[in-house]
Order: sequence, then C-alpha cells, then structure tokens
Amino acid sequence: MNRNELFSLLILREKGAKAPATAMTLKEIASEDISAAKSVNTLYKIFKKLVISGYVSCGLPDGRAATYYITGAGLAKIGEFES
Repeated sequence: MNRNELFSLLILREKGAKAPATAMTLKEIASEDISAAKSVNTLYKIFKKLVISGYVSCGLPDGRAATYYITGAGLAKIGEFES
C-alpha cells in the first residue's frame, strides 16, 4: 500500500462513505484537501487496485459516475497504520 492509496481510504472513512448509499465519486474524492492525487485518472487507477484488493467496493451510481465506499477490510488496513 502506498501513500495515495492510504489517503484515499482515509478520505472515505472521514467522509462516512461506509455503505453503497453513502459512497463518493472520484471527483468528490479528488476535491478533498488531503487527497494526494488530484487527477481523476490517477484516482481511477488507485481505486481499481483498491477494489481488487477488497479494501473498497463500488456503491450506487451517481448519474453516470461510479461511486466507492470503504469496506471492513479497508478499515482494518487503516488500523494497521494507525497503531
């Protein structure tokens, strides 16, 4: 896990994106102050990897935009870095 991936998980947790209905779009994530990756294209690559790893899952679509929320495995992964 790299810094951008960790910050992406932290943003989802901080903003309460923990369920399909509260998931966030990549544009919403990119606009956050602590997001190290400001490009939606970069975030897409990061989130593709996080979904494959099981730390993030896809939420309910927002129009045509995909949304993402943190899973229990993602919350546990953050805990590894905070202790």
